Amino acid sequence: MPDISGLYNDADRYIASKNYKGFINSYKAIKQFPGTTIDQLFGDEGITLLMSAAKHGQLKILKLLLRQGADPAIVSEKDGSTALTIAAGMYNNTEVIESILATNRVDVNHKDASGKSALQYAVDSCDYFSACALLDNGASASGITVGEVSSERSFRRDMIVQRLNERSANEEVSQQL
Repeated sequence: MPDISGLYNDADRYIASKNYKGFINSYKAIKQFPGTTIDQLFGDEGITLLMSAAKHGQLKILKLLLRQGADPAIVSEKDGSTALTIAAGMYNNTEVIESILATNRVDVNHKDASGKSALQYAVDSCDYFSACALLDNGASASGITVGEVSSERSFRRDMIVQRLNERSANEEVSQQL
């Protein structure tokens, strides 16, 4: 197979710069090479195009890739991340998270190489809506830690703590049954 890493890197740059048309052209060029896959890991980060779209909050590109069959459960060999853990690490990325969860093809409790789940990333960034989306889709509150935050984020942190406490109580009841 020819070295097409440059094409993947170009596509990644178009995703990062929010250049949908440029991405489409790069994606078409990638698909022309026999044996290439939409789920190929590339670059120094060892990510897929779907992971890149999740990282940059590019909902339109992410949905296109999912429709084209991109696998949201692919795990990066470099750091154990998935499209979901990457998306959850970016504040205000709830629509991207919900789109990934809607595939029903991801482990919502997957932990990356640092031991963090998508829920832990959402909690770390005080992203209440992303945390709720993850909890509503079965994310476990077990082992989630809530750190100190700045005063302007304390209200969101408190709301997250309340939801985590509710989920923890429900998990304890379920374990007892």
